[in-house]
Amino acid sequence: MAKNVKKSSGSTSGGAAENSPMAGMPMFYHKPVAVTSQAFSGKSLKQLANFSFTAKANAMPLNAVEFILAMRAYPIVFAGQGGNAMPVAITGLEREKNLFIAQDGSWLEGAYIPAYVRRYPFIFFEAEGDKLILCLDESANMVEDGSKRPMFDEKGQPTAIVQNALAFCKSYQEQYEVTRQFMADLVQHGLLEDYQANVELMSREKISLGGFQVINENKFNALPDSVIAEWRKKGWLPLVYAHLMSFGAWPQLVSLASKKS
Repeated sequence: MAKNVKKSSGSTSGGAAENSPMAGMPMFYHKPVAVTSQAFSGKSLKQLANFSFTAKANAMPLNAVEFILAMRAYPIVFAGQGGNAMPVAITGLEREKNLFIAQDGSWLEGAYIPAYVRRYPFIFFEAEGDKLILCLDESANMVEDGSKRPMFDEKGQPTAIVQNALAFCKSYQEQYEVTRQFMADLVQHGLLEDYQANVELMSREKISLGGFQVINENKFNALPDSVIAEWRKKGWLPLVYAHLMSFGAWPQLVSLASKKS
């Protein structure tokens, strides 16, 4: 757990949902610091009160493993171009408006909460030598003096709180790498195309949401049998189908937006 943080790892800006004041910083994170016993000795981690920090994000990064759960609530699209494209869940039809967050900061009941959100305020960053270290966003104001929920014990060893955060971030990073492999195959076979969603609210207000890509279903269906067989082994086929089926979530977004307009 080194101190010198170089850059973020395993993160994406979330397409149109840019919610960080610092260039190159992952969405929601403003002041990440390495989690060490020296820095957090005698410190306690508060319970995450709500998800209000996501209120201005209309898209959330997703890993491929989340597609099956996320497709029921969100359209799944791809933000970024070429090799930088990554999946996101659309959570709002307008900039700076997450339709799944209530005024009290609670997430819409029954809707899947992306792992990127549940990971907060922890994250992996790269230190010197490309070593991944566990960091915590100090701007979250979730650390206080005391021993109610200690991060390190009297011997300077990480408690279950830090160990669980480390395990979650490790799992997230592993799934992020799998997602990158999936995206590389989509790009290699030229399956992504620009897309713009045009919706009309109950008030007759029309909204256009663009700046992202989707899989061209015709091109996917035209893939050679050898590629389909390879993708079946890799586990890519359920991901493609989940992505395409997630388009059925657009009406729910329109309904939520109409109620809040």
